Amino acid sequence: MYVDVRGDEDDKRPAPYDFAWKQTGRDDHVAGKHPHVNILDKIFVETVGGDLTVKIENNTAAGQGIYAEPVEDPNQSLDDGDIAFAQLGALILLRIKPFREDAYRYLVFNARTERVVRMDALGLGCRSLPEEQGIVFPGGYMLQTGETKTFDGDVAEMELERVLPSPNGEDVLYVFYRHGDGQYLLMPYNVIRKEVATPIRCNGYSLLSDGTMVAFREAAGAEPTRVHPVQIWRTPFTTAEYAASAPTDGSYIARVGNADLVRGISDALSLKRLASIEEPTRRTFEDVVKGAGRVADAYHWLGH
Repeated sequence: MYVDVRGDEDDKRPAPYDFAWKQTGRDDHVAGKHPHVNILDKIFVETVGGDLTVKIENNTAAGQGIYAEPVEDPNQSLDDGDIAFAQLGALILLRIKPFREDAYRYLVFNARTERVVRMDALGLGCRSLPEEQGIVFPGGYMLQTGETKTFDGDVAEMELERVLPSPNGEDVLYVFYRHGDGQYLLMPYNVIRKEVATPIRCNGYSLLSDGTMVAFREAAGAEPTRVHPVQIWRTPFTTAEYAASAPTDGSYIARVGNADLVRGISDALSLKRLASIEEPTRRTFEDVVKGAGRVADAYHWLGH
């Protein structure tokens, strides 16, 4: 954040979320012996009876679901729970604060796998991955396929500072920053491989026009010094001008452009992963059919 001579703040940091949370209300309540909150007619959530429960059936006669965890105050009504949600493709994100609790709990339901995962790091911020492939948050990511990965390390109070796409359309760098100790967390995501490479933790970094990254690390508890160790990385995060000046072989595929090729290859690999699921559901087959039609229609260059 920069404060100019007039005291005006110039905060260029992106919003922690690129979607809006939707708060549930009484119109979403379903009464019964075991009442719950209806979310998009897909999942049913409640914090009554001593636990937080997520169901996939609109059944108030039974209190069991596919996920449950205890709450601190068992004596609460359906109105007492603070429940909000957001849908991103097959993922439904839940933000829940049971009665008389200070902290929100964050859960993710995957409609494809019909599984629920608790992911409190979403409270720090969350962004959609490119091509609606999933979500990324401080220290981890989750794909629409249900694949989830979190990395070791402290991510408390990490805030999203920057999202930097590469000119080739294949990579995106998510930069998180903690003001308390000046630590950066750099998470490079590859659209084709659909994964985040090992995050880089540092106390400062610089990107040169050719994509060279210089990262600085401060030794824990070190005294101030004039000499600091740095690491040098080769990255795809070049400037647009540098990428435009790179030579090509003049082929048909080169004229299509790398960004469109990346999207096509990524979609094709997604179809391959769906077709390889060992225990497919009806939703899996529907996604394969829709995906195959979309790929054939969207990428005219596939025949080449």
